[in-house]
Amino acid sequence: MRHPLLPTLALLALAAGAAPAAAPPSIEPHTAGRPVRVWLADLADPDLLVREEAIEVLAQAGPGVKQAVPALTRLLKDDSPTLRTRAALALWRIAGQSGPAVVALAANMRTANAVTRREALVTLAEIGADAAPATPAILELLDDADPAVRNEATATLTRLGATARPYLVKALAAKDSRTRRNALQVFHNAGPALLSKDAIPTLTACLREDGLPTRVSAARLLWALEQTGKPVTDVLRAGLRSPDQALRFAVLNTIASSTARSKTVVPLLEEALKNKDLGTRVQAARALFEVEGKADRVMPVYLEALKNENRTNWASAIAALAPLGPGAAKAAPRLVEILKVRDYYVPHEVRHTLVRIGPATIPPLVELLKEPEPPPSRFGYNSAHETAVYALGQFGAKSAEAMVPLLKHADTSVRQRACRVIASVGPQAKDVVPKLVPLLEAENVALRESAVLALGNVGPEAKSVAPTLLAMVGKDTTSTSTRTACLQALLSIGPEPKDALPVCLEAIKDAAPRVRLPAVELLWRVEPKHKEIVPRALDLMRQPEVRYATLGLLQRMGPDAAKVVPAVVDALRAPDEPTRRLAVEALGSIGPGAKSAIPDLVILLRERDPSTRLTVLLSLEKVGAEPKELMPRLVAFIKETQRTYNAQPAIHLVRDSGPKAASAAPALVAVLHDPLAAQNHLAAAEALHKVAPAVAKKEAAPVLRRLVRAGSTNFAAAGHLLAIEPDDKDALKLLHDGLKSPSEINRGSAAVNVGRLGAGGKAFAGELETMLEDGKAYARGHAALALWQVIRDKDKTVPVLVALLKDTTPGYSRSAWASCLGEMGPAAKAAVPALRTMARTDSELAARTAATAAVKKIEAPPAKKAD
Repeated sequence: MRHPLLPTLALLALAAGAAPAAAPPSIEPHTAGRPVRVWLADLADPDLLVREEAIEVLAQAGPGVKQAVPALTRLLKDDSPTLRTRAALALWRIAGQSGPAVVALAANMRTANAVTRREALVTLAEIGADAAPATPAILELLDDADPAVRNEATATLTRLGATARPYLVKALAAKDSRTRRNALQVFHNAGPALLSKDAIPTLTACLREDGLPTRVSAARLLWALEQTGKPVTDVLRAGLRSPDQALRFAVLNTIASSTARSKTVVPLLEEALKNKDLGTRVQAARALFEVEGKADRVMPVYLEALKNENRTNWASAIAALAPLGPGAAKAAPRLVEILKVRDYYVPHEVRHTLVRIGPATIPPLVELLKEPEPPPSRFGYNSAHETAVYALGQFGAKSAEAMVPLLKHADTSVRQRACRVIASVGPQAKDVVPKLVPLLEAENVALRESAVLALGNVGPEAKSVAPTLLAMVGKDTTSTSTRTACLQALLSIGPEPKDALPVCLEAIKDAAPRVRLPAVELLWRVEPKHKEIVPRALDLMRQPEVRYATLGLLQRMGPDAAKVVPAVVDALRAPDEPTRRLAVEALGSIGPGAKSAIPDLVILLRERDPSTRLTVLLSLEKVGAEPKELMPRLVAFIKETQRTYNAQPAIHLVRDSGPKAASAAPALVAVLHDPLAAQNHLAAAEALHKVAPAVAKKEAAPVLRRLVRAGSTNFAAAGHLLAIEPDDKDALKLLHDGLKSPSEINRGSAAVNVGRLGAGGKAFAGELETMLEDGKAYARGHAALALWQVIRDKDKTVPVLVALLKDTTPGYSRSAWASCLGEMGPAAKAAVPALRTMARTDSELAARTAATAAVKKIEAPPAKKAD
């Protein structure tokens, strides 16, 4: 209805001198190119297809169209089953009402159409914990005729986690043997997350089943619950004697992953070692070594497998040898022989095992380097020589010394391989530097440059050769590639500035851009403020063949590249995405000196690739974009990507901004309540607690509480919840239970999340201290770090982590413990001698690198306090 008096009243107000309030124009909400009201009207259209399209469009719009809820609720009674299902799903996506969707989907799983069954399962998995009432219907599909449906049913039940447990325990006592068998399968697939001791009576009853596979399945679950009495071991022994290899391996895997005492485990494993099947014996030997740690007990089995014609047995034995470390030295010659077998499909496992065995593998690998290059594998894997170069590169000075005779070998390719090994060894090859110098005059260009590369990788320890390399750069007769290689090596070695300066000033005029580029960088290293750096860098930015690499140099230069910002801004408009992204990163490294680039960076927020847009946001923050300008863009990015993992770094950026990012709270709340953004719920909850604690208590705590109650391994959710509500009983219980879990992974993960609480985790200090004697390294190490984070007691924690530096676990674990000591900073000063030894002598490069980094952190001077 029109109101003719309104214009007159407005004119009278103006005449009276009153300024009318300018009401903002009302923008009608749209989705999929049409007003929402039109889609709402379509929900009542007599045409079924029109109604279905409207439901789908509104469902995709999500929580922004809650006005559709009444009409969708009415459609739950529609005559069309398909439309009823779509309406139920739309209600879940828009309003979080999962009940109707679960009922509809459970009904769909009983249809004859396999595609419909599978789609129903996929959606139930998305719904998550609220879909638990559908568990009985899902169980029926675990042995569906369609393999895709079977797989999806297993994945869905695993995803439902602890919320499905009551239904599964009830299914274990069902009259139908198929239901019991399927329920047992789910418990195995889900692992420790679903198991608890209240299921013991029901599982014990399953030991009396007629079928051996079902009895074994129950016995394995009971074993995981630390039930190791005679009824259980009798069934497991029967499984080990079964002609079914899969059943035997299942039993062995259960035994190997348990925490049971050796007096119970060893007799079972000795039973398996008597089996005629070599594969079974290898698996039993692996478990036995895990229990006893005696290499001599298992080596005969592994050596037999390596000499067997069945290559499947090779793979199992090779993987089993790695944990033995130096104890597997007798296998080294055979492993090197296997490397030479044409088209063997797992040479990477051989490489890993050779590295774990250590320097005992040097002699056979040196002999391998002398042999002619074999024809390439049809599988495309690394050649035997490449594997040898890699493995030898992990053994430090001993490998470098072993290369000295090869540097004089008659075959040029052998000398090149020796140089590559020395290059891989890096600084620990300092003693062989003089042996490389004669190769700098080799006629063969590739050999000469291999020697230069090796010297560069030795780094500052090769400084005595810097004058020779500088002279090679200045020779007119030196090839372009050799001059480039020499300059790149000098960047690592660090020559004396007075010697390098004249060479750099000449090299920056070289005709070849790829020579000028490292020359400019070396000039920047020796004299950062030299007047030639900026004009030369600008010139390189105009050279297409080195433009990308020059951006990398400017990124490394950071604030010193501020005068080159206009050229970097030009690169933001490059036709290829990698160049644009590197330009963005370079501006971020330059920092506030690139503030003039903010408008151009903002334009790049239109990029289609979410990861590129995220890089832009991070750089905007580094160059000093005002929070009031940056935060709305961060919020917009989070809204657009909240259902993908791309949102997490942006959420973390909001988190790190603290209370000044309070304006982002509504977007974080939206993520928390979006059922399709489950992978970002924890990040959003943590960020909300940092930027708006009061809002987090109201909005995040209930979501975290549901997650805690839904799964017995949601330790991160428990940790975040305790940060918001320190006295939450469910979260406290979950972490207490986790620290006592039969699974070492669960114990370690629980400890990690307790440690994140800092002083707020003091209630767990006693349990963490008990875990310092845990039999599993993963749990013991993380408990030590957590205990320090909670009570700052370095005397109790540092010795445990230092002992772990010598543990015979995989190299990445030793790296982890070194990193833990690094995190402790100066408090871990007592660990420095052990870390230095590890940095020099550890058999694996990753461990040596981690130890070196840890020493730097521990010995770093304290940060200056801001005035």
